[in-house]
Amino acid sequence: MTAWLDNLIPLKAPRLDEHQLAGWRPKTVAMQGLGCRLLADQRAPVDNSVSLSADVYLPKQPGRYPAIVQFAAYSRELHSAGIPTGSNEIGAPSVSTDRGYAQVVLTRRGMGRSDGEAGVFLNSQDVDDHERCIAWAAVQPWCDGNVVLFGTSYYGCAPLLVALRHPPALKAIFCNEVSTDYFRHLIEFGGVFGLYFINLWMGANFTEKMYRLRVPPVVRALISHITNSPLKPIWQRMVMKRMDAIYRSFMSKTPIKPAREWYANWMIDGKTRERNVMPPGPSAELGKIEVPFVVAQNLGYFNMHQFGCYDLFEKVGGPQMDDPRTAAL
Repeated sequence: MTAWLDNLIPLKAPRLDEHQLAGWRPKTVAMQGLGCRLLADQRAPVDNSVSLSADVYLPKQPGRYPAIVQFAAYSRELHSAGIPTGSNEIGAPSVSTDRGYAQVVLTRRGMGRSDGEAGVFLNSQDVDDHERCIAWAAVQPWCDGNVVLFGTSYYGCAPLLVALRHPPALKAIFCNEVSTDYFRHLIEFGGVFGLYFINLWMGANFTEKMYRLRVPPVVRALISHITNSPLKPIWQRMVMKRMDAIYRSFMSKTPIKPAREWYANWMIDGKTRERNVMPPGPSAELGKIEVPFVVAQNLGYFNMHQFGCYDLFEKVGGPQMDDPRTAAL
């Protein structure tokens, strides 16, 4: 009933021909002009009594399109607003739809508008749900039956687990900054508990406020016209100057009780793989992935995701990896 209001203000995409934060400017940008419309809070059934909430972004022109499915542990209430973290981790939906894709942004059980209760991150239930969401998306009237997975960090880690299941509709994955051995890459990074990252991650994403956060799509779209306006260079500089204060603020927040219990295990009780509640990750099984993939990592950004990128690239087999030109990449 609110579809007209959800799309009252068009979502504004960032320009692809502007100066990039990595220090370069694209010379050629593909434009198709298909526009963007939103089907907000669609329900993807994953169990008899549980459905996950999905925002589905589609080209304005009716049709059946390949779907980009994204699955996260986070609230997606501000993702499409162009606020740096969300926009970076899912990309910009209006860019995807403009080029002929449907973009489906889901949140895991127990988070935000999704039903059910969640266990620890990246567990087998997450993988089951993700696989069912792929099958659900593939048969929707706006999808042509082909699904790809795309995203950064959590949005990139979950697809590796799903790819081991070989879902029929899954055609490719594109992962940015991933982890493959969760104990070593996330919890005991370099043999030391990842205090800074985990405090920041928990405080920024898993507080009661973030679970309850509700931002109407029309408000997200309105914000996108500010964040992607000519004022962008100004507000980016202002934000960058305050990043330390923003991070300290996040780290001072108290996460919900289950997250605190996982944190206590990671920091105190789970100092070995056997006692840690975090799932092991797909590192030992990466050679079983058959679907085509792209993995990306900024070589100058030395953090917990650096080694997952290398691990994936080195262990996934197949003829393409025997090509010296591929190895050089």
